[in-house]
Amino acid sequence: MLLTETKEDILLRMQEDLKRALSKPQEKRKWTMVIDLRKCVGCYACTIACKAENVLPPGVVYRRVLDIESGKYPDVKRDFVPVLCNHCEKAPCVNACPVKATTIREDGIVDIDYNECIPEKCVKNAFFKFISDDKRSLKFLNSLQIFEYFIFVSFC
Repeated sequence: MLLTETKEDILLRMQEDLKRALSKPQEKRKWTMVIDLRKCVGCYACTIACKAENVLPPGVVYRRVLDIESGKYPDVKRDFVPVLCNHCEKAPCVNACPVKATTIREDGIVDIDYNECIPEKCVKNAFFKFISDDKRSLKFLNSLQIFEYFIFVSFC
């Protein structure tokens, strides 16, 4: 996206992209979410809405908002970066799951069967670091590189 584009240009381009995507057969479609990082103020409304929509128990979130500071005083910059499942075509979390509770549906959505998920089984897997012995919370740390920072994000 060019910074000189108007809102109307952006909306028009998004509508054209959506029409093109919807013209493909279902099995060829790949879903994603577009977030304008210039507008994110770190209010966590998206995290709360996602938690409410998915009726998640305490301690479990599917979406985090990272608060990243960079620079040195007096030129400090603060960015907010929403982090969510990318529904990767070859999702590493699917192969990492030792009990095969994480799968990719026909429509490309990465899905976790919480009835099959056994959090402690992921401890031995290098992709995850188990951080809670509360089985209900199903918390994992997934290492993720963003803006030259090595940060940790809750996976499920």
